[in-house]
Amino acid sequence: NGPVTGNHYLANLSGLACIGLALPELPESGRWVRVGLSGLSSEANRQVLPDGLSWEGSTAYHRLVLELLLVPAMIARRAGVDAFADEQTACFETLERMCAAVMHLTGPDGTVPLIGDNDDGRLLVNDGDPTRPVGDHRYLLGLGAALFSRSDMKAAAGKAQPDLFWLLGEQGVQAFDALDAPSNTEHS
Repeated sequence: NGPVTGNHYLANLSGLACIGLALPELPESGRWVRVGLSGLSSEANRQVLPDGLSWEGSTAYHRLVLELLLVPAMIARRAGVDAFADEQTACFETLERMCAAVMHLTGPDGTVPLIGDNDDGRLLVNDGDPTRPVGDHRYLLGLGAALFSRSDMKAAAGKAQPDLFWLLGEQGVQAFDALDAPSNTEHS
């Protein structure tokens, strides 16, 4: 099975890919992108279960792993990186399953229950709202709705959060707004 890896290794790969994508003028950037994206794809297969949940059994770590996979995947897509087209397709399928898991875990109050380790680590915090409960993962559902054209995720997300604009730009907000949310916002 190979060495045991976790979210720390995933964070290293995510950073490597993002830095390489952000600084294409550096001679090492191509290698950083290749190693980072290839490693993320491989780790997504290892660290995410078929039901879309992180293998660590923690809702807090699930959010962190989803962010660590989602951000470089979106940056690579926007940068037009297609060297890993098959891996990116598989990675985006994993990301959709992970967002669906968040949707099914989100309660009527908009929060995900704390299960497992209580690490509230985040890759990016874009809204700056100190009053938002740490268990509110609906910003991920807004991203999932826009990325995967999922009206059920839009309904569970409620309104578009600032993360949608910061990570997907105006196109992401437009994609979110264009979705018809089901009138029944309950999800199971």
